[in-house]
Amino acid sequence: MATGAQFVREVFTGVYGSDLGLWNTNCGKVIRYQYAIGAQHARLFFNIVPESAAYLAPRQIADIARSRVFNTRPDALCVSGLMPGVAASSQVLEVVKNSVPEVPIFANTGVRPDNIAHQLAIADGAIKGL
Repeated sequence: MATGAQFVREVFTGVYGSDLGLWNTNCGKVIRYQYAIGAQHARLFFNIVPESAAYLAPRQIADIARSRVFNTRPDALCVSGLMPGVAASSQVLEVVKNSVPEVPIFANTGVRPDNIAHQLAIADGAIKGL
């Protein structure tokens, strides 16, 4: 690995309508590939609030979080803002955190020096891009 990172952050589950069209995922394929290349040590961080996209089925975020944890056993859940650079909603972070307290929850987008303390008051961690 070029960076030494040992995790993958992605939208692994669900079907969405996005700015770029329909988006379908295949979590089983990802996990099979992870095992095929001997990368069981790599952690999977599931983004459950994708940027610039919406779930096609009307479901509450608490239900989505609980079903992701039950069905796929993610190493962490990530909550994004509406688009890259926009902070995750505090309300959504709280709902997800309260729904699955046994799983680390990360603020996934828009983390900046002026909001990091507020984001980490709710989330267990944060993803910060360059």
